[in-house]
Amino acid sequence: MSEDYVDIYEPEQYVSGVPHDKYKYLREHSPIVFQQEDGGPGYWALLKHADVLWASKRPKIFSSYKAGINIPDPIEEDLDIARMILINMDPPQHAKYRKLVSTGFTPKMTQRLDGPIRSAVKTILDRVSGQDTVDFVGSIASQLPLFLIADLIGWPEDDRPLMFEWSDRVSRIDHDPEDARMAAMEFFGYCTDLLEALEGNSQEGERPDDLVHVLMDAQIDGEKLNPMEI
Repeated sequence: MSEDYVDIYEPEQYVSGVPHDKYKYLREHSPIVFQQEDGGPGYWALLKHADVLWASKRPKIFSSYKAGINIPDPIEEDLDIARMILINMDPPQHAKYRKLVSTGFTPKMTQRLDGPIRSAVKTILDRVSGQDTVDFVGSIASQLPLFLIADLIGWPEDDRPLMFEWSDRVSRIDHDPEDARMAAMEFFGYCTDLLEALEGNSQEGERPDDLVHVLMDAQIDGEKLNPMEI
């Protein structure tokens, strides 16, 4: 490794904050730079907006589908599942699913979030009220999107901590690959059971307008989505 190599990959350096000085230096001197990766092939970092935009419009060269978008790359046996996630799709598949998901964010859907947002903020702040010290990320910052995403999806309120636990085990920068794989399996198993329960409940009365029910009723190319796709 050369003396002028600037490392922006090493996860430990982000514990105390983003190394903005390194990013500034690289944007000025080497805005497209190769990064070494322990136990992996390494990757090219694009540090200017114009370059990122250029690459994002050329999926045949910069594919999200080929090996996913995470660092490190998923192992081969995990690729099939990774490729079913929206962020790991390329056009035209990505456009079809993105359009489908966007139907769950109609004006009617977003307008009804006003009350839940206010209620969620109150609940979250009530939980930490009176405490001398608070883990802001764990107790506040992570909780609000969790509340709202769960509400949009139609996730049962009592099981919302599970959603946070699974997403944290899968996506945290220092995640353990085997534990992340286990969390994904637990998540998919739970969702399969949830879909079956929701389908049974919704047949007995009017269907809710949350995102899961929107997807349960949706079609792509004339075909309804199977449970794994949902």
